[in-house]
Amino acid sequence: MKFITTVLATAMSAAIAGQAAAHSDAVCGDPRHPLLSVADFNSDGVVDGKDIAMLGRKNGKGNKVYYALYDLNADGVVDDQDVSVAANQIGMTSTPLDQWLARQYIRFEQFQNISGHATILAMGYQQLGGPFEGHGVHWMNEAGMFAVGGLREADQTIAEGLNVTIDGSDIPALFWGENAVPLFNDPGSPAGMSTLDYPDPNGIWNNERVQAFADSPPDFIPGVHENWHTHAGTCLTFWDAGNGPEWQTNQYMSNAECQAMPNLAPFFDPRIGQMVNLWGNFWMLHVWLYDLNPRGVFANTHPCVAPEAPDEETINGGREVPMWFQMHGGHS
Repeated sequence: MKFITTVLATAMSAAIAGQAAAHSDAVCGDPRHPLLSVADFNSDGVVDGKDIAMLGRKNGKGNKVYYALYDLNADGVVDDQDVSVAANQIGMTSTPLDQWLARQYIRFEQFQNISGHATILAMGYQQLGGPFEGHGVHWMNEAGMFAVGGLREADQTIAEGLNVTIDGSDIPALFWGENAVPLFNDPGSPAGMSTLDYPDPNGIWNNERVQAFADSPPDFIPGVHENWHTHAGTCLTFWDAGNGPEWQTNQYMSNAECQAMPNLAPFFDPRIGQMVNLWGNFWMLHVWLYDLNPRGVFANTHPCVAPEAPDEETINGGREVPMWFQMHGGHS
């Protein structure tokens, strides 16, 4: 009992802390904040002439694309005012978070300029259902699907998922997912709960909803709270719900409920040697790299993205939300 109590308390504490920034009451139109604390655009640890030169190439004169990384005063344009800010910061050192964000931005800078559903599809991404309020539409590649399904770890060198505006004209954020170890009701366990590993088709937990996560979230940036949030009992299937075949997602399902869902494209799971519907319990991290978010770079939602779309609870169709999520705000 002590072990289960300890891991449950740890998981709850992590989730509560992770939701604090995400549940900010900032609304669209509120002040935004620059991605970086200082103008270390090349992530070498110090602001110098190289950074000024990088900024100069993104200066708004003749540049039709808005590059969020270089908007040092967060006013929505990259111009001479940002150059002045950077010049005043020469010699200043950057933080580990600054350096990580700059590296990710440069690595995935192409997403700042991409638009159009056909282009995104051609890059290997699949749309996952319809739009969510504050998210837009989630698009994910195979690496991301395998990560949330527990078949690989999240890989920060790959843009596993994209938040895309409804019309496909803008990609405001990247996201990553990584499998989590869930706690299940288990009458056979002395403590009443267990961390039985998926996939055990004969496990008592197979028909139980997830209660909490027993592990801590991933850690991309040592010493930085990244605001990973939780998704539990997520089932991914490919099915025609009336708009043609597309990827569908459901949350808060048991594994048995998920495997009973119709699916035109199941995955092969090498752990059991069978074709299955991809069912996962995972941590997710949004990084709003391309549209400055008044709720913060790691916020779960952006108040200006798809405000007209239904919220996640509505999309879930009234499905029962496990008590732990009701108490601790596990919605994304």
